[in-house]
Amino acid sequence: MTDKTKYIIKIIASTITILAIIGYGIFAFVKFGNYGAQNVCNKIQVKIVDDNDYKFIQPNDIITQLNECNIYPIRETISHKQTNQIEKCVEAMNLVKRAECYKKNNGDVVVSVYQRHPMFLVVNGNNGYYIDTERKKMPTSSKFTAWLPVVSGFVSEKFAKKDLYDFIVYINNDEFWSNHFGQIYINQKQEIELIAKNGVYNIYLGKLSNYQDKLKKLRAWYEQYPEAAWGNKYSRVDLSYEKLIYCIKKTAL
Repeated sequence: MTDKTKYIIKIIASTITILAIIGYGIFAFVKFGNYGAQNVCNKIQVKIVDDNDYKFIQPNDIITQLNECNIYPIRETISHKQTNQIEKCVEAMNLVKRAECYKKNNGDVVVSVYQRHPMFLVVNGNNGYYIDTERKKMPTSSKFTAWLPVVSGFVSEKFAKKDLYDFIVYINNDEFWSNHFGQIYINQKQEIELIAKNGVYNIYLGKLSNYQDKLKKLRAWYEQYPEAAWGNKYSRVDLSYEKLIYCIKKTAL
């Protein structure tokens, strides 16, 4: 091979190498140089996961919360750290149980929100609050009212979260009782009065002790004496006596 041929081959090899470097540079610019632009958030999607059951929170509420936290993601490049910050910001809302946030491949952001679930409503005068399924106090909302057992009277928060909570769970787990009782009144002695939807409307339970036995006794009364239980003769049934149901007749007008 002559020196001239070797020189030509060297020039060709150098040219190919330079073209390869330039080609890779162009590819890298297109592929990676535009990466930041592709990951700028142009859209945020808010999903209220359980909005078929409860409507305490609307997507606009989440947008407002993110703005108040100064982490609204539109036109921002979002990192994993920032998605965690968005979750914490949303979870600080008192009607939110949990939030999940992630970034899509194009940089847009998705926020999934799980609401707190109330178990019953406590009404004290003009004030009201829910006790949720985790035995925690939960504020009411002007946007949505859940159809739940209503408890009124002299209700301490401690009593609502413990003994009363267990009692209402028992009622809710029984189809007959959950459909039959709509309200609960608690007097100053922490004694229970149940307000029935049909039949004798006032059922005096007394203290919550042995409430399972008291309700079994009431169920037997409904089954054995339906005319009395579902009729219009009595205004009140007292279950506080052991092995006895005391009925009070309606007074004549």
